Amino acid sequence: MHHTRKEDSDDSFNKISGTNGLLGCADGAMVLQKQSRIGKTATLDITGREVADLRLKLEFDESKRWQFIEYGTDSADESSNKLLTAVQKLVSECHRWQGTPTELLGALTTAVPPNTKPNALTRQLNTSVQTLAQQYGIQYDFSRTMDARMITLSELPS
Repeated sequence: MHHTRKEDSDDSFNKISGTNGLLGCADGAMVLQKQSRIGKTATLDITGREVADLRLKLEFDESKRWQFIEYGTDSADESSNKLLTAVQKLVSECHRWQGTPTELLGALTTAVPPNTKPNALTRQLNTSVQTLAQQYGIQYDFSRTMDARMITLSELPS
């Protein structure tokens, strides 16, 4: 357990006090933030090597426990929705797409910022698996072989 800095930042993990090595050497991190000291609601940001990035909205109840309210969103959602919409369009045209992250980046050039790296694209898709399935009707699979990393995108049956 560690404390956060007072300095504000858009990324809650930049608020972890100390060197960047603290977050770099940990398998995961959670940051609980309240808007005000006396507020009863908070957001819990979670990240890690084995965990998809997640934001939860919580409320402190009379029994002195945090209760889950809903999944939170952040400003990255707008660009994420643009990406997921582009993925849906790509899959609707071919019903099933398979290739490397670099090839997918090439197929989605209009939906991603110009300097996006293949691993950043993969990470964003890895954290959007449920959204892709539930809201866009797309099944996303990621696998690694000795030669390459492969992404498979396919339509889910209606």
